[in-house]
Amino acid sequence: QVEVGYSEKDEKGLPITTQKTAIYSRFPILKEKTQIHPIVRARPILETWIDVDGNELAVFANHWKSGASSWEMEQVRIQNAEILRARLDELIAENPSVDFVLAGDFNSDYNQKTRYEFEKTAINDVLESGDIQNLWYTFPIDERGSDTYRGYWGTLMQIIISNSMMDDSGISFVEDSFSRGAFSFNTFSSSGEPKRWSSTFSGSGYSDHLPISMKFKKSNGMDVSLNTIAGEWKPIPVSYSIPKEFMTEAEFLAGDPTSNPDFFNEYFYLNGTVTDNYDFVVNGTTYDAYSPSFRLNEVLSDVKGTSKEIKFYGRFSQFRGNWQFVVEDPSFITISE
Repeated sequence: QVEVGYSEKDEKGLPITTQKTAIYSRFPILKEKTQIHPIVRARPILETWIDVDGNELAVFANHWKSGASSWEMEQVRIQNAEILRARLDELIAENPSVDFVLAGDFNSDYNQKTRYEFEKTAINDVLESGDIQNLWYTFPIDERGSDTYRGYWGTLMQIIISNSMMDDSGISFVEDSFSRGAFSFNTFSSSGEPKRWSSTFSGSGYSDHLPISMKFKKSNGMDVSLNTIAGEWKPIPVSYSIPKEFMTEAEFLAGDPTSNPDFFNEYFYLNGTVTDNYDFVVNGTTYDAYSPSFRLNEVLSDVKGTSKEIKFYGRFSQFRGNWQFVVEDPSFITISE
């Protein structure tokens, strides 16, 4: 069964937004209890109740305002948190043992206040209290990450559960079951970064966030422990390694590379030169160049605008309609002697 967090349509009968929170369930959804909580300048929060063999579980699907590092956008996320916190307080006042899960893209890190030093944060200052637990705290501290931004891992995807899911009644969290879905098909082999969706050609890829998951069970009458992992958080850089599998220059030059869907998001090892603007020229054609983890001028300033060749490993991709090579690490570039 499914519930969707947007039902409004415009005067032409079209959806107001194509981005929707949704909950899919193999257990029955108590549709009469579904609520949609509106948010100004952001997507609403979807509240859905699920019948798990006679036990009710409330699930809140979230997609908060984007721009994790923006203080202005944090004000909108604070509104998200205030509305959600108020609803949780209502439920807990009615039933202190209520079981609930808060999940989705919060566009905030689990330690937002530490990472950005904001005066007030939605996650840490408004939403969090002694009655909920963020499951990122159960994950190894140096592996906490579901998305990347400019060469560092982030934790915008989150699952937060009620303390009541660790008691001896109703529904219980399964110990150490929180996990991150990093697989060979949805990540890049050079880094483990998410292979985001692109509409290029017939479409390919998945998401710019890795999925996260947890398991729950009907309580067996025993309390559950939450094994939090202590340690001081530090920014976690993405670790890049030269691709083990890549395509050759002969393959790239055999035809028009921009018309071959088999080339999209694949790694190539190529020769080229560098323009004054740090674009790459391969076989006379100029392509944009981008690096997520370093500045190209730090490596290529001596060869820009010259005929001196470089060799590089680049992922052939597209950004805003322009073809580009994504060069992920300085070690992916060799300047010819």
